[in-house]
Amino acid sequence: MTVPVETSTRRERGWVYGVSIAVLAVLVLIALLSFRSARQDAEAQDKAQELVDAMAASGADRLPSADRVAAVLGTDGGVVCADPASALGKAALFRGLANGATGPGSRPTVAAERAVRAELLIVEVYCPEHLADLQAVVDDLRLSDTGS
Repeated sequence: MTVPVETSTRRERGWVYGVSIAVLAVLVLIALLSFRSARQDAEAQDKAQELVDAMAASGADRLPSADRVAAVLGTDGGVVCADPASALGKAALFRGLANGATGPGSRPTVAAERAVRAELLIVEVYCPEHLADLQAVVDDLRLSDTGS
């Protein structure tokens, strides 16, 4: 019987083990990040579908795709939920209800109720903690029910 002869040194084996462990650690990190991203994507899709369903239930004529809503609003409602009843949020809402002109031609209008219904639905689905504050702002507006 022959005695096996070692072909690698202890130092070489240490390098192989070290590189193997480093590659394994990188793969584990990639797997964890992918899992977190997939979970967020699924949550965004669920919320987006809930919003599209709520829009359909409220009688919206044209519905966006759930994929597009998820891409824009993500899991937290994006900029719509960044304190919608703040001064900046109200200014953005009021600007959306103006006549569309710029400069001195810009005038507030009596907007249709459906113009603010979508924003209320977004807040209801994505950040319901802000709904009462935004509803108070909308309740102070003079809206028409034509075209709703």
